[in-house]
This record gives sequence, C-alpha cells and structure tokens, in this order.
Amino acid sequence: MWVRKSWCKTLSKPQLILLLAATVGFVLILFSRRASKRRASLVAKAQAWPAFVDSVASSLLAGLTIHESLIGSLPNAPKPLSAEFELFARDLEVRSVNDALSNLARRLELAACDEFALLLQVNARLGGAGLVSLVQDHSKRVRKQNAIETELRTKVAATLAMAKLAVIAPWVLLVLLMARPETAHSFDNTAGVMILLFGLAVCVLAYQLVGALGTSKQPRRIYAPR
Repeated sequence: MWVRKSWCKTLSKPQLILLLAATVGFVLILFSRRASKRRASLVAKAQAWPAFVDSVASSLLAGLTIHESLIGSLPNAPKPLSAEFELFARDLEVRSVNDALSNLARRLELAACDEFALLLQVNARLGGAGLVSLVQDHSKRVRKQNAIETELRTKVAATLAMAKLAVIAPWVLLVLLMARPETAHSFDNTAGVMILLFGLAVCVLAYQLVGALGTSKQPRRIYAPR
C-alpha cells in the first residue's frame, strides 16, 4: 500500500490525468470490442442464411416436403448457424415446422429468419402452392439486402476509424509534449488540470457519439415472433 501511495506521489497532476485518460480509453475500447463481436456474429449469421435457404429450395425441387427439406438441409448448414440449428433439429423432432421455426427465429434474432418463418406459415395456410419460387425469391432478396449492408458497413467503418483516430490523436500528442518539462509545468496548476479534465470529458463524449452515430444498425425485425 505504501509503495502505491509513494508511486502516485511521484506523478504530477497532469501525468495522473493522462493515466486516467489511458484507463478510460482502455475501458471504452473494451466495451466497444464486445459490442462489435456481437454485431459481427449477427452479420455472419445473416450472410450465411441464404445458403441454407438455397439448400431448402433444392430439396423442395427434388420433391421432398418442407419438413424433410429442412431436416435434410441442417447437416450441411453454414458454420455460423450450426449452434442454433442443433436446437432447431431437436425442435423439428417434437414440434411442428411452424413452432420450430418460431423458436429458431427467436434464437437467431435475424429479420431474414423471421420473414422465412412467416412466409412458410402463410404459404401453408394458402395450400402450399408456389412454395419453391417463394423460398427462392426470399433467398435472392436476402442476398441483395446483405450486399447493400456490406457496402454500407465498409464505408461506415472507414469513416468511423478516422473519427476515432481524431479523438485519440490529441492525447498522443499531449503525451509527447509532456516529455518537455516546460509543457508539463504549464499544466501543473488548477487551470491546467481543469483544461485537461474538460478535454477528457469532451473526448469521452465524442467517442461515444462517434460509436453511436457510426454503428450500422441491424434490419428491424418487423415479423419477429412474439
């Protein structure tokens, strides 16, 4: 404990604020990375979804029922969907297709899966005519939407990276300037400390705004099961 107190006493007030800024920045980046991982997982699932639907459509063209087509397509399902599809396969053994798809839609949290489940439900009520073309059209529509979102995410990511760099750059410059005794001394007073704290608060707010405004949102789940 004594070592920690003596170590803190060796640092000037500006240096302590720089240490605080580095800690805050690390925490913000950590939370940002966690949110990014979840978004990346949803994007990977959305990108993989059309491949599964194409497999279902091929099975339907071969004359299989929708239940048989779904079960037959699961073993070759894309890897991002494998965990949810294991539970989906179990549901298909004990539940109806509609109930199993509703549970799958809740787990995947994908607008495309919500739409697929609803399309099959409506088609079944109307007698099942034109199911193959309905499934194929759904796959094409999702692929087109994925392509648009991928292009948008690429543009947003570049802008977002530049904006975050602009927030971090002044602090990197300040660290370099603090190596000069005259610069460190100029901030080692009440006014200098207040300026640094105000600058830190502004940068934290700017970083949060950049993240909130620059994050591409997932499609709204209009047909999400209740």
